[in-house]
Amino acid sequence: MAPGDSFHFRVQRGRGQWSTTLAATTKDDQAPMVALHRAISQGLPHRARKFLSQRPLAVDVPDRAGRTALLLAVLRGDVELVYLLLNAGADPNHAAEGAANRTPLMLAAHRGAATLCRALRDRGARWDVPDRNGCTALHYAVAGDGVAGLRSAAAAPASSGGTEEVVRMALEDGADVHVPDSYGWTPLMRAVMLGARTNILALLLEAGADVRQLDKQGHSAAHLAALGGRQDVAAVLARSGADLRTKSRHGHSARELGRCWPLSLADGANKGGIEAALAVAAAASAMLKKRAARRKQDELDDQI
Repeated sequence: MAPGDSFHFRVQRGRGQWSTTLAATTKDDQAPMVALHRAISQGLPHRARKFLSQRPLAVDVPDRAGRTALLLAVLRGDVELVYLLLNAGADPNHAAEGAANRTPLMLAAHRGAATLCRALRDRGARWDVPDRNGCTALHYAVAGDGVAGLRSAAAAPASSGGTEEVVRMALEDGADVHVPDSYGWTPLMRAVMLGARTNILALLLEAGADVRQLDKQGHSAAHLAALGGRQDVAAVLARSGADLRTKSRHGHSARELGRCWPLSLADGANKGGIEAALAVAAAASAMLKKRAARRKQDELDDQI
């Protein structure tokens, strides 16, 4: 191949399945590729259009950080550039190789950019594609509605529409409300843990989200609501069939968890990310175990 050529290819490991179609250019084309990504990042559609007219197969070639031009356009919240790239054949399901395998739809959903989500969806973007942590675009949408510092103000006004509209769109398209991420959290659990509004929770429940489903720590959505001190959410879940007296795998009910820890899961996620929220849950569980052991010891002492 000549220097600067762009091409598509697929890879097969042994006798296994073929990979999805990949895009690449020869190394000597790095400078022009930088020009494309720079044009997108700076919001210059005329330069991007000129580049793609000369190298149409380079539309999905990632930059050094693994981001495609379409992903950069979504990050800008630029509707014109997103349509330009989609019309040029950009793959809406191409995941960023260096950013937890996030797709353009995930980032648009997280920002509540309904216009961008609709454009991507109409060109084949799928709600069920998982990132490296097992999160789908629906997980991102409900997280973007939360209070854990995950909402972005960087989306352009023309791309906005709100996370509620995005969640409605995903559910109407048949997005799976039961799929867990790597922590075992369904979109409902993630919404509860990260402080999403009750109207978002109501949409998930109306779509059939299971209030009895457990995460890898043995907690249901009601347990997470109790740990977060969210009485309003606990009431919504109870009306949908959640039993606040049901014990988790660690032997604790939602009511017990709600009384044992002053720090909410949402605050933990806000201050230290998801790992901090998990630490809150683990600490609450450990505290209840110590209390139970102390009560048992007191009972034995009374018998002596």
